Amino acid sequence: MGKVVIESGTIDFEPVRHKEGCGRCPSGCRTVCQRYKSVGYDIVEGEYELIDSPDILIVEGINTLQLPANQQIYVSDFFDLSIFVDAEPKLVEKWYLERFESLLDTAFKDPDNYYYDYAVGDRKNALAMAEDVWKNVNLKNLEEYILPTRGRADIILHKAKHHIIDEIYLRKY
Repeated sequence: MGKVVIESGTIDFEPVRHKEGCGRCPSGCRTVCQRYKSVGYDIVEGEYELIDSPDILIVEGINTLQLPANQQIYVSDFFDLSIFVDAEPKLVEKWYLERFESLLDTAFKDPDNYYYDYAVGDRKNALAMAEDVWKNVNLKNLEEYILPTRGRADIILHKAKHHIIDEIYLRKY
């Protein structure tokens, strides 16, 4: 039976060194990835996960198709297949704000949760802050850094309302 490394609960895995780690993974991969908490967005200092010869290794990240500064090679050059999940920016904004609200609905139970202060505070202020983050940070990153990498993907999955994949594009080799 094969092994698949994706995500484990609220702990995700992020390569310590994308280039060096991924470069060893196509065959006989044995690398270490640093752990971080999805909920708090904090790296868990001193905690690592050993990835040992998985049949499938999924590397998720908005910067995997970007050319790193002062580099001649893309991280995605080490991948057998790259997938870009695409959607209209207005839908992405809607999903971002919905997710933010759903995180507020549970964060009030845990004072250590990144969203706790927003969850126990004024909901309108929290939503205004999230809308501001979307407009001034996320949308800007989407337009300036993420969307320009779409053409580097082997497959583009386009999502529509309700996260339904309505189009699939395959790069011709």
